[in-house]
Amino acid sequence: MFPGQLSDQQPDYLEVCISEIIEAAHMILSQERFDMGFILFPLFMAGFATDDDNKKQLALGMIRSIEQHCFGPTTEICRRLLETIYQKQRAAIMEAGDASSVDWVEEIEMSGQGLVLYGL
Repeated sequence: MFPGQLSDQQPDYLEVCISEIIEAAHMILSQERFDMGFILFPLFMAGFATDDDNKKQLALGMIRSIEQHCFGPTTEICRRLLETIYQKQRAAIMEAGDASSVDWVEEIEMSGQGLVLYGL
């Protein structure tokens, strides 16, 4: 969760962490534990950080599942931000060959939407 994280020299370790987050979230959601909103931000980060389109879609799909069972705008904001980030990452890959120029913090700031994940 730091600038330049996508260009880190340890991509295998990063993908292992991303896979573990997705697996843990899948397990929580398969038990219909939608009250465990703490999984939202790790899913957001996993979706942002992975280069694997399948994992991106898994993370987004799980966030959509959480969104269906949560009250308030936080999950919707998180999902919309991740969708915007995915679009910008795709554009960056088309232009420069990688998505490292997309900064999730900057995207949140530019959106004007606060991403407060408290008491989900």
